Amino acid sequence: MDTVAAPDGELLWVSGVLPGRTVDITAARRFKIAEKIPEFLSLLADLGHIGLHPDVITGFKRKRGEKTLPEAKKTADRLQAGLRCLGERAKAQLKCWRVLTADFRGQPRQLPTVVKAIDTMHHWIRDPFGVLAPVTGS
Repeated sequence: MDTVAAPDGELLWVSGVLPGRTVDITAARRFKIAEKIPEFLSLLADLGHIGLHPDVITGFKRKRGEKTLPEAKKTADRLQAGLRCLGERAKAQLKCWRVLTADFRGQPRQLPTVVKAIDTMHHWIRDPFGVLAPVTGS
């Protein structure tokens, strides 16, 4: 399952279920994340998404034959990871729910619905009276 999170760690989108052997970049291509997200947000991704799209910001991998990354690339990787960790918070919050940490016993196609329900409950727990929601109108 792929997820997209806001820079503050709030979960924005959950993909459908894919087989466990599906690598990150294949899942992202299947759900066309790189075509949809960059028009609204910058997309920071881990090393599993290198080559996904020119607008997707990923870290650097060591090239064949290099023993270590140059210092400038190591620094860029650290900065990018520091920014990305806020978005990774969304996945960490999902893992707090027991239904997702234990073996899921439902149909695999039900899992995205369960995750979206959990995300909704998480928002209600965090802001039960809608105080944090922006007030619109006069």
